[in-house]
Amino acid sequence: MKPDIIKKRRPLPSDDEDEYNEEDEMYEDDNNNYEEDEDDDDDDDEDDEDDDENEEELIKQQLSNVSFSSLLKYKKNGPTDKLNLNTITKNLQQQKSFKKEEQQEKEEMNSKNKYKIKRESSDAPVEMTAMKPVSRFRQVVVNKTKMNVRDPRFDSLSGGKYNEDLYRKRYGFLDDVIKRDVERMESTWKQMDDCRERDQLYKKIQSKKSQLKTQQLKDQKRETKNKLWSNEIESVKKGKTPYHISNKTVKQFELQEKFKQLKASNKLDKFMETKRKRISSKEKTFLPQRRSFDQDEN
Repeated sequence: MKPDIIKKRRPLPSDDEDEYNEEDEMYEDDNNNYEEDEDDDDDDDEDDEDDDENEEELIKQQLSNVSFSSLLKYKKNGPTDKLNLNTITKNLQQQKSFKKEEQQEKEEMNSKNKYKIKRESSDAPVEMTAMKPVSRFRQVVVNKTKMNVRDPRFDSLSGGKYNEDLYRKRYGFLDDVIKRDVERMESTWKQMDDCRERDQLYKKIQSKKSQLKTQQLKDQKRETKNKLWSNEIESVKKGKTPYHISNKTVKQFELQEKFKQLKASNKLDKFMETKRKRISSKEKTFLPQRRSFDQDEN
């Protein structure tokens, strides 16, 4: 507590009046100086209070970013001073930086660039990591002279579009290969004893024969078309109007050729009889069923 300043003058005798005046002036000067010092102290106190408020605001802002668990730890260990808050913020920044580094490492591990194949030389074998499962279809040693396989049917060097006539001329020998395979299979089929294996082989023989038969029919159809086209071109050259060859005309021409072949081989009558039977069996399906006499009586 500050001492109370007495401002009243003491009554003194008249003899000592001069001495009193001097002492009184000194006393008043000291009093004035003391008041000025008191005002300065009040201003300093106000500045200190403002600084404390600013520090408190800063502390609150820092504490808002701090987790509740870390605050509890520091509360148990000691008071939350300015040094403790600085250490908290530093620890938080370090934790964030560590988390970012861990995430980056995980992303790098998961990325495909981590598993790029590296070799000491071009002739060295492939070195794969044990972290990634190895696929079954991989190239262990790189072939410098790679074989380029081409299909002549779809290659641009063979004419672009598919030409059936040209293809049959080049690869017609495959029919003879299939015929030889059928003969070999038939010979083995006769010598086999197991019924199941015989049935399987018989099915293969029949499929090969049907393949040859369909190919022969295709060849015949193509030949008839080529004949019709050649006849049409000659007729147009002579001055006749061009005529579009439809599938119906092709079928009629094929039937005529077939009749000629059957007549030459004396098989026309047998063919016509089987055809007549087939047509009659088809017509019978459309006839109504005959009712029994019991149904008529009822």
